[in-house]
Amino acid sequence: PEDDSYDVDAEMPQAFLEPSVFNLMDIFEPYGNENSELLFMTKKIKVCDAAVVGKKEPFHLKLTFDCGKYKFPAMFWSQAERLKKDITVGKTYDILYTLTRNYFNGTVTNQLVIKELKASD
Repeated sequence: PEDDSYDVDAEMPQAFLEPSVFNLMDIFEPYGNENSELLFMTKKIKVCDAAVVGKKEPFHLKLTFDCGKYKFPAMFWSQAERLKKDITVGKTYDILYTLTRNYFNGTVTNQLVIKELKASD
């Protein structure tokens, strides 16, 4: 049976979400069967921008989270239909995510990959 529980490695207060935290990935790499990606949780983090992305298949959400001093882009794969239904710019959410780097046109950008998201209480 499939269950929706996640094995969260650490809760990351949004004050700690800054560029240097992405160096954690380098310490724990490489990822694979025996070494799964670190899964973090951050509570009450605000979405400051949201857009549906995907040229041929616009199924994905690109979210931007406001962490005070820093703003981080995040990909939420195959969740485009949730925009306006239960994801609203300006609201806060509790998120589960991994840290990744996006390599595009020679530019490296830190980003989050959202695994699950729910409205903060």
